Amino acid sequence: MGCMKVIVRHFVGLLAFFTWLSGTIIIAICLWTIATSSNFNQLIDGKLPVTYFTLGFGGLLFLNGLLGWTGASKKNSILLKLFIILSFLIVLAEIGAVITICIFKANSGQLIDQTWQELNKKSHNIIQEQLICCGLNGPNDYDSSRDIDQSCFYREPDLPKNVGENGLVISEDPPPSNFAKERKINQIGCRSKLTDWFFDNRLLVLAIIGSLLMYQIITMLLTSAAISLGRRRRDDDSFEELETGSNHHLHHHGATYM
Repeated sequence: MGCMKVIVRHFVGLLAFFTWLSGTIIIAICLWTIATSSNFNQLIDGKLPVTYFTLGFGGLLFLNGLLGWTGASKKNSILLKLFIILSFLIVLAEIGAVITICIFKANSGQLIDQTWQELNKKSHNIIQEQLICCGLNGPNDYDSSRDIDQSCFYREPDLPKNVGENGLVISEDPPPSNFAKERKINQIGCRSKLTDWFFDNRLLVLAIIGSLLMYQIITMLLTSAAISLGRRRRDDDSFEELETGSNHHLHHHGATYM
């Protein structure tokens, strides 16, 4: 029983550590996004709901992992109970995320617009490069062409002179080894690309959230087992102390009588 208690307690501590680490990473990414964007004043004015939610979720993971880690190492049942309560709140948040994703296609526009406004320029450039788009609605989102990042552009090779538009060779002259490539700007905005990406990959996103959900449930069950084993061990120790004291008391009186 004692060995099982130690194993469960160490597993709880390990899972709590990864929970704390996840919260730390989320908070760090949010702070980096805020520090490298022009949204700090809006953060104070309360105009960044996506950032608030992400920071709150990361802070909840951070605090929850810290409670579980400390409770497991210090064998403190109160901290472990708080760890279970916060884990339950995280599970509710993840269930809410699953519901949001399931109805994402119908209500995606406002969420994508708000998230795009709260991201920094580096994040915009990564999205534009990976999804082959430019701006939220298109290149017209930028004030001037000088503000457009290189991630908005792509190069389309020109056809060699001996190849027609239909791809057929119109002369036997060999094509040049290096022919010019025209630099063009993507005219498609990232809103539609992001909507399509989330909709096409929603099963993958749901699988990831489902894995996190199972992780939290397993953590809660192991923590409950650790608390139960600790309580049972204390009850057994108390019973042994009581029984030892009673035997000692009876032996003392018996010896006196004799």
